[in-house]
Amino acid sequence: MANISLGTEVQIAKTATIPTRYQGRTGFVVGTVKAGRGFKYEVEPVGGRRVTPLVLSTRQFDVL
Repeated sequence: MANISLGTEVQIAKTATIPTRYQGRTGFVVGTVKAGRGFKYEVEPVGGRRVTPLVLSTRQFDVL
């Protein structure tokens, strides 16, 4: 697994459980959120007009 830090460019997986319009798009990591014993990443899709970033686990995106 690559080192993931703020600003890392990622591609959202087509199998992620998120709206279809965001699947397969690229985005940037903008933060982290605690989830259980670990954490998930906040990803802001490129060209999106979302008010809040998507909260994804590392299985739901690939580092570019």
